[in-house]
Amino acid sequence: MRKLSITLSLFLFSIVSFAQTEVTIYEIQGQQAHSPYEGETVKTYGIVTGVFSGSYFIQDGEGEWNGVYVYSFEDVAAGDEIELTAEVTEYYDLTELKNISSFTMLSSGNPLPAASVLNTGDIDDEAYEGVLVKVENAFCTNDNLGYGEWELDDNSGPCRVDDMGVVYSPVLGLNYTVTGPLQYTYGNYKIEPRDESDIVIMANLYFTSEPEQINPDKITITLIWETNIEATTELFWGNTPELEQGHMQIMGNTINHEIQLFGILPSNIYYIRPFSVAETDTTSNFTKPYATVSNSSGDMKLYFNHNVNYSVASEEMAVWTPNITDTVIYYLNLAQQTLDITMYEQESDEIVAAINTAYENGVQVRYITDDEGNNPALENLNENIPVLYGNTDAIMHDKFIIIDADSEMGAWVITGSLNHTENNLGWDYNNMICLQDKSLAMGFTLEFEEMWGSDGPMYNEANAKFGAEKTDNTPHKFLIDSIPVEVRFSPSDNTTAKIKSVIDEAENEIEFGIMVFTENSLGDAIVDAQLSGLDVYGIIDYVEYSGSEYQYLKDNGVNVLEYVNPDGSQWPDGPVFHHKYALVDYEEGSINPVVITGSHNWSASAESLNDENTLIIYDANIANQFHQEFTQRFYDLLTPIAVDDDTVAQTNEWITINFLDNDFIPEDIVISKDIVQMPFNGEAGFVQGEMAYRSEEGFTGKDSLSYRIYNIDNTQLSDTAWVRIEVGEGSIGELNSENFAINYHFINQGILYMDIYSEQSEDLQFRLIGLNGKLLASENIHVITGSNQVKISLSSLSRGILLMEITGTSGRISTKLVY
Repeated sequence: MRKLSITLSLFLFSIVSFAQTEVTIYEIQGQQAHSPYEGETVKTYGIVTGVFSGSYFIQDGEGEWNGVYVYSFEDVAAGDEIELTAEVTEYYDLTELKNISSFTMLSSGNPLPAASVLNTGDIDDEAYEGVLVKVENAFCTNDNLGYGEWELDDNSGPCRVDDMGVVYSPVLGLNYTVTGPLQYTYGNYKIEPRDESDIVIMANLYFTSEPEQINPDKITITLIWETNIEATTELFWGNTPELEQGHMQIMGNTINHEIQLFGILPSNIYYIRPFSVAETDTTSNFTKPYATVSNSSGDMKLYFNHNVNYSVASEEMAVWTPNITDTVIYYLNLAQQTLDITMYEQESDEIVAAINTAYENGVQVRYITDDEGNNPALENLNENIPVLYGNTDAIMHDKFIIIDADSEMGAWVITGSLNHTENNLGWDYNNMICLQDKSLAMGFTLEFEEMWGSDGPMYNEANAKFGAEKTDNTPHKFLIDSIPVEVRFSPSDNTTAKIKSVIDEAENEIEFGIMVFTENSLGDAIVDAQLSGLDVYGIIDYVEYSGSEYQYLKDNGVNVLEYVNPDGSQWPDGPVFHHKYALVDYEEGSINPVVITGSHNWSASAESLNDENTLIIYDANIANQFHQEFTQRFYDLLTPIAVDDDTVAQTNEWITINFLDNDFIPEDIVISKDIVQMPFNGEAGFVQGEMAYRSEEGFTGKDSLSYRIYNIDNTQLSDTAWVRIEVGEGSIGELNSENFAINYHFINQGILYMDIYSEQSEDLQFRLIGLNGKLLASENIHVITGSNQVKISLSSLSRGILLMEITGTSGRISTKLVY
């Protein structure tokens, strides 16, 4: 048999040949928790039993201690017989092979070692780490443990099933047989099914498509589902989970089921258990709440706190306001009966004052926030308003407000990405959407009260549920003024799977703007859309987060940009792109435009641990308004920013002006430049890309010129600035100061803090200049020898990008600020 051998080099091979030890996998595992060969380079071989992204498992026999995990990217398939030389490591107590120094493919298509059949209670066993295992006839006892994991139990004790190989949505109470290599992560052993064929449903009768509400109506609820065999179509229903109203059945047996509950009322939530029966078998319990359509107005009001691009508006120009705090207060002032608030953090004294006013006017107020969030403004909340601090395991990251939930025309739900922090209400980029709909408000109230632990004015901490303790207990589908709307809460509602399905169903274009994007399944969905020929554009802020999908998306051709501030500042010293939205098929004339928005970042924590809320809105107008927002942000990130320059020159002598040194040129763009306004008392031009200037003969004084820099791929993405030139012997000789320096500077709550170190006592001139060259503020700063702490109020200035200049006798310092 011919061997196909891959080695790094003959030199490396000669080194490895002296350092390696040839051992079996059984010897590597050592019949103990940590390998006796930890830290050593060994040579071993085995049959590949499972292949995953960037890793695979191998075995050289059946049963205990004969499997191991390989962290490497070789192109292998199940059944390959391989030989490799690698380092043995213990990665958080998982024995693994990595840093492959030689690799040989011995043969392919070999039968796999037989899976070790275990009871679910025996899975938690070091001996089977890395081994192909199987559990049989085990019931799903928890369909969402977080992080894509679910639980099986055959009455011997629970075990975990993970989603490293296949994302699967199990049905609670259904019987399964599951096969896969045994992995160890985060303190738990987990079966890793390689694909859906490793997950076998053992029940005689089960849902192949779970019950789903279609065609929402005011006086009917219609449900559809599918079963694996022909069976009856039935339901129990009621106003409570007790299903006290009775039973309905459609005559005949079928695989495709549809049943309609009629004679019910608008603006209500009903509990229904749809099911099918075939002989002695019944489908698993699937009791859920469903909403009828309300008689509310259905108004939807969308707000952004930064400018948008009206050039792409197709129906309605999106509303943006730099004072979104006032908009929040406007809606709070509408409350007449009840006001329920979930807010991750609260720093606005103005918003808290409005909440207090509502309470003093007789409105029942209930407030939920994170147990460790930054909430200084809540110190001013009326002491009689109950506040529940929740989610000790992760974060209570919800951002929704429910106003007068029981009022047909007064019920409002307010949500989006907006926290009530100074930065979120100010310079961070956010959206807020307000929906007038009683049914929606009632659905959000169910979620609120699950965390509140009570349906009364005071919370019940003993009954309160946060994070992974919550259940899927709210309606998901609503029809609001003829607009379909879906709601998902995390971690209970499989939000990530729903987002993925929206992406997978896209036909033409996708735009997404996400602060944190680390969820692999959504990254794969975006890449699949790109590779399928869709137009995909994105913005991600926290690309430095571990596991960020940013580079993976770029490497696969997705037109995604990192959000950056022109001065390089980051939170908390600069604005954050805080949105969490996506829009699909948003172009005019699209059959199915969709928007996703809310508090849910595209991360494993948002899916599995945090309290989050997500809206999915099927409407062209709302989609286009988000498109206006995205277009402006995307263009901003592709637009160079020119900043005024000051320089000096001698009369009638050519100088080179390094005009780009303080300009902002976005990554991955190519710019060009031209002179917009020639100097008034001289001549200028570009020589080998650099700007050159010479004054007229005999001229002394101040001269100036204006230049433009622009993105060559879109010349409209441009900016202009002035160069001010002091000509003659009386000008400042140096632009960079020799006698003073700024050790640090930052802005907090509208105040600029600086530490200026000076080598002498003198008066410095401080100036703030806008990007248009306009002088915005000026004052003198007296400094002494040594360190000088300086504070300057910026509260009278509009937020934006500013040029700060500080001038002394020895020169001038210029730098950009983002306020």
